[in-house]
Amino acid sequence: MALAAMPYIRFVQLVNGSARPLWQDAQVRAFLRWMLASVLAVTLWRVLTVGSPVEPTFRETLFNLTSIMTGTGFFSGSFVGWGGFAMVVAFVVGLIGGCSGSSSGALTVFRVQVALAFLGREIRRIGNPNAVDPVKYDGRTVGEDVLNAVVMFVSGYIVIIGLLSTAMTMSGVDTVSAMFAVWQAMGNIGYGFGPLIERTGTFVDFPPAAIAIMTLAMILGRLGLIALLLLMLPSFWRR
Repeated sequence: MALAAMPYIRFVQLVNGSARPLWQDAQVRAFLRWMLASVLAVTLWRVLTVGSPVEPTFRETLFNLTSIMTGTGFFSGSFVGWGGFAMVVAFVVGLIGGCSGSSSGALTVFRVQVALAFLGREIRRIGNPNAVDPVKYDGRTVGEDVLNAVVMFVSGYIVIIGLLSTAMTMSGVDTVSAMFAVWQAMGNIGYGFGPLIERTGTFVDFPPAAIAIMTLAMILGRLGLIALLLLMLPSFWRR
C-alpha cells in the first residue's frame, strides 16, 4: 500500500539503477514521516488511555492508517470504534493522501507541502510585509502560478467536502456519517465512520440522495476536481 502511494517515476528510476531519487524525494520523505507520526500517535493514545497491548495495537493502527492515507480501502480489526482522537487523525491523513504521481487520491503530499509553505510565508509577512520571501520546495522557488493553482485546489477541495456534507445531512444522514462519507468518496478511501455505518460497516443504510452525492464526490475526487468544475462555467463553453 505504501509503495503504491509513492511516485511511480521513482520506481522507473530505481529499476534503471538509480535509487537516490527515491530516497531524496521530499514528497516520499514527508509521506513516510507523516504516516509514521500518525501511527505512533494513535498507538500511544490507545496504549495510554485504554491499556491496549502495544504490538497488536501498533500493527492494527499501521495497517488501517496506511490503508486510509493511501486510499486502498482495506479495513482490519476494531479501528472504527477507537474513538474521537483516532478518527481525527484518520480524517487528516485521509485528506492528505499519498504522493503526486501515484495511484492515491485526496490532496496529495506535494500540494499539502506547498500549501503549508505558502501559509508559513503569509504568516511571516504579517510581521515583515516588505520582506522578499519566496516560497521554496525542496530548495527550489515555487512560481506564483503554481502557488495559485495549489491554493485553489486545496481550498476548493475542503469547501466542496463541506458543501456536499451539508447537502447530505439534508437527506437525513447524521453529520458525522455525512462528513466521513463525503471524505472517503472524495479521497477514494473506501470506507467511512459514523452512526449510520456502524451496523454493517457499509453504506447500505444511506438514502438514495446520499448515494448520489457520494457518486458525485467520487467523480470530483478521481477525475480532476478543478477540470470538472471548469466544465460548469459558462465562460468555458463560449470559447
